[in-house]
Amino acid sequence: MSNKEGSILLAELVAIVMVLEFCILERLHNTITTLKIFSDSQSAVGLLTLNWAPKSYIDVIRDIKEHIEDLRTKGMEICILWTPGHANIQGNDEADLLAKQAAEEATQLLPKNNIITLQDVKQGAHKSVMQKWQRRWELSDTGRDLFDITPNVKNIPIFDFPSKEIFSILIQLRTGYTTLNYYKQRTGQDTTDLGQKKK
Repeated sequence: MSNKEGSILLAELVAIVMVLEFCILERLHNTITTLKIFSDSQSAVGLLTLNWAPKSYIDVIRDIKEHIEDLRTKGMEICILWTPGHANIQGNDEADLLAKQAAEEATQLLPKNNIITLQDVKQGAHKSVMQKWQRRWELSDTGRDLFDITPNVKNIPIFDFPSKEIFSILIQLRTGYTTLNYYKQRTGQDTTDLGQKKK
């Protein structure tokens, strides 16, 4: 495996680690039962689903498998699937474009800021993602009710919800997307008297 191929594989594996860690951190198993992760790296998919013997990045692969098992024990099924690259598949093409943009940004970094270790890769990628997410959150035309409550994407509180039902209700209240008459009036829907019993 060449250095370039190795770095591409590592990038794919780190991306998968970050997705799984985000799911664990945000406790998405409370609302999502199945997560499908698509990768155009046959090596990454083979190492994680076909039990290919890894020759490198053993620690990263072990972390991924441990995260998958952790989420599965909490009720979230994880599917890692292969998707062909450069085949005009919208989601994959968008991911490739973002990867190229990140690579171009990396070439502008000073040598002392070059990423070397796996932890540096994860921290650098996480910081970049959070900055872009924050920027998009500030400029977005949607979700302004939630923005008034939570203007900073990094300060979203995490709670230990007793049930998926309560979790869902709280999310609806925070985002403003509810079945309450207030929301229905704002969106031009028919309203009903929620306090009146059905006959």
